[in-house]
Amino acid sequence: MKNSFNLISKQFVIAGIFFVFSAQNLFSQGLIKGKMIKRGLWKNQSVEYLADELCVFFKGDIESQDALTLLDKYQGQLSMEIDKKGFTVVIFPDSTDVLSIATQLENSSLISAIEPNTICRISSIPNDTHFLSGKQWALYNYGQNPPDGTYDADIDMLKAWDIVEGLATDTVAVLDTGIPIENGSLSHGDLDDTDRFLLGEDYSGETDDTVKDENGHGTHVLGIVGAETNNNEGIAGVVKNGKFLIVQVFDEYGEGTAAGFYHAVEYAVDYGAKVINFSGAFDLPDTTVEAAVSYAGDNDVLIIASMGNLIDDQDTDMDDYPATYSSEMSNLIAVSATDHEDQYSTFAKVNASTNIFAPGEKGGLWDYDDIYSTTPNDTVYFSSIDSIGPDYDYMAGTSMATPHVSGVAALILAINSTLSPSHVRTIIETSADQVYDSNYNVYLPRLNAYEA
Repeated sequence: MKNSFNLISKQFVIAGIFFVFSAQNLFSQGLIKGKMIKRGLWKNQSVEYLADELCVFFKGDIESQDALTLLDKYQGQLSMEIDKKGFTVVIFPDSTDVLSIATQLENSSLISAIEPNTICRISSIPNDTHFLSGKQWALYNYGQNPPDGTYDADIDMLKAWDIVEGLATDTVAVLDTGIPIENGSLSHGDLDDTDRFLLGEDYSGETDDTVKDENGHGTHVLGIVGAETNNNEGIAGVVKNGKFLIVQVFDEYGEGTAAGFYHAVEYAVDYGAKVINFSGAFDLPDTTVEAAVSYAGDNDVLIIASMGNLIDDQDTDMDDYPATYSSEMSNLIAVSATDHEDQYSTFAKVNASTNIFAPGEKGGLWDYDDIYSTTPNDTVYFSSIDSIGPDYDYMAGTSMATPHVSGVAALILAINSTLSPSHVRTIIETSADQVYDSNYNVYLPRLNAYEA
């Protein structure tokens, strides 16, 4: 069902969908010793577990044959002798719904306890200074002050990194204003790994024909999705391992063209990118823009696009493109924004095509309650109009929400590269946290990297 709400004196419908999950797996997470890991609901909690095993404690001094008689209906086999505490691991045939079996057997008079064989992992926290200081609340929000937000109003990035950090061979294309470059070399300490940050083409129309960022927007977006992590400085990017193709589509003033977008998408697709981040928007439907998205879809490439931002309180036009095409093009994810309290960011556009919300923040004067990321280390356009500082600073918008989603999409594909764009979109939508917005009395599907 869809949940409608009144926003800025106009009725809109968002994809505020309440999803009911079965106890069966949501999707595969990988392998341990050749055995598939699944995720599902057990006792109303999301758990990861080995797909074909259950941990069982039998009562008393049960004989193995009696245990096998009980398990015969389910084709279960003991993987080991029952020990003196009654413990053993039971193995079932592939494709068996072990969570369902556990539910059926937990009240057996022969069993004292039965549960899935759950997964543990080494836990690690990035050593990046601004992550540790709490500035990246969008990735890990523990109610730090500032910004004095809501505990867990984040995308659960720490838990997600325990599962996957990305693949060094995977490429995300970032179509924006570029990357910091000085004297022909990458010049930002968190964006200077030439094995990860690949200089693509410039389709902005600027005469210098490089992808040097002279605006600041692209550097900020790029840092969110892919800043170098665990390097004892700066911030942590959503994707710790992976490549990023830098394609310039906006000029110094943050402006671009439909033709530039078309050529940039075509270039990124032909290069081999599987995810394209576009933190930008066109005001009206455009055949050229639609054709670019279609070309990506024909080649199984996912585009993550921002919904756009309201200019002022009088702006009620919620339809920006290509995001609004998501209702008819399944390789497109349209992203709106929430703040550090898991409330709708009132500057953010939203309509019936919106697929997901992600941290993008309050807006207004940019400060600690906005999104902290990389900025150019020299003077650029945003330095003068919004006084962003060099190296790192706060910015806000659906532009900042979008790379969080692009990063999660890349991590999903790192686990299973065979997934189609529409499948990745479904995973992101159905794994979202349903967060309650008290101002509009509506539940918003906010990105959750771990659940995805």
